[in-house]
Amino acid sequence: MSIQKMKRVRLIGLRSEKDAFLDDLLRFGKVEISDYPQAEGDVVVFSTNNYDKTGLPADMLVVNQNKLSAALDIMQRYFPEKKGLLDPKPEAPLESFLSDARLNSCLHSANRVIRLDGEIKGWNNEIGELQTQKTALQPWLTLDMPLEYEGTEHVSFTLCSLPADAPKADVESALALAAPESELIPVSSDKFLQYCLLVCHRDEFDAAEDALRNFSYNPMERMNLTGTPQENVERIDNEIEYDEIKIERAKGKLMSETAYRQYIQQSWDSLATKLYETESRSRMLNSESSFAMEGWVPEEDVPGLEAVLGHYIVHAEFEDPREVAARMKLEQQKREKERIEKERAERLKADRQRFESKPFDVIRKEYSKNPIYLIPRLIKHLLAVVFGIIPEDTDDPDLKRKLAERKRIEEQKKREKEEHERMEVYYRKYGQTFRYKFM
Repeated sequence: MSIQKMKRVRLIGLRSEKDAFLDDLLRFGKVEISDYPQAEGDVVVFSTNNYDKTGLPADMLVVNQNKLSAALDIMQRYFPEKKGLLDPKPEAPLESFLSDARLNSCLHSANRVIRLDGEIKGWNNEIGELQTQKTALQPWLTLDMPLEYEGTEHVSFTLCSLPADAPKADVESALALAAPESELIPVSSDKFLQYCLLVCHRDEFDAAEDALRNFSYNPMERMNLTGTPQENVERIDNEIEYDEIKIERAKGKLMSETAYRQYIQQSWDSLATKLYETESRSRMLNSESSFAMEGWVPEEDVPGLEAVLGHYIVHAEFEDPREVAARMKLEQQKREKERIEKERAERLKADRQRFESKPFDVIRKEYSKNPIYLIPRLIKHLLAVVFGIIPEDTDDPDLKRKLAERKRIEEQKKREKEEHERMEVYYRKYGQTFRYKFM
């Protein structure tokens, strides 16, 4: 796909025409409104305050849009709508599309869909809990005793489990020694556990439990149920069946709501358009009598935009982004050149002030051809050229550049050394090579 050529447009118009102008601009549908740039130091004439057009605030539009989106997702999850990849969206008249007449009914439908989905989830969770209870009751189905029954005044009845490989003779022997009046009645067993009923005198209950704990004894919870395990399983089956019926009824109501799916989708699109309109208004700048905005329009749609602008008192400026980029590049180059010239002028001014501040005797020694002054200068020059010994207070531009380059190299080596020492700490701590692992 080729890159579409765009043009930047800046508009300034009368505030009294702003609402109608923006409505036509949004209907035109080819302009992307962006934030209006204001440079530092500009006189503040415009502000982003916008009280010209009343309507739902942006946060309320987002809430309603999210509600419609959630309803559409729920419908798609329960009753998927098959769509082709390139199927066009249904057409609707513009006035009907932007009208709020259907929005309230669509929001009511979305609320019903969300409520029904919440009820279905609640019933499914309830079915899951009932299934868990039913699974826990399966080992006790042959027990013909109410689950709430815990014994008499002197005898306790306790549901418990032991590992499947626990030796029966050892368990009974240990229980007989600790609590002679106790009995462990097997109820059922599976691959992992033996399910038993412990019947013992209440005075011997603690001793019986202590003896059985050596065999991984585990008392079972009664789950606050009443009646025999078989009666509870039958009740759970009935409750699950009733919940499934309620779920099917709720799904039937959900299916009837899918008749509004197309209208809900159109309302969602309408809210998206209004939200974009609200955001576009927040990007526009306003004064007491005018407004200003900036945006982008495809180059091929500029004539259509000019036709829209012809109905209003609006000043428009179109710019090619390539021309903008070229102008900004030239401005940047100009600013960089001015910065370099300014720095150079400051350096020359500093050098001039330094030279002007030197006493006459010092200047005479630096430029005199008297051998008394010439020989030391020659020695300093040879030391600098041959051995690289450059005095810090030299005035020679070439030697000053060499001195600055030498300092730069020394600072770079110092930074590299510090970085090496810092990394060496990590290598000594985490390195896996022979050098760091065994030394």
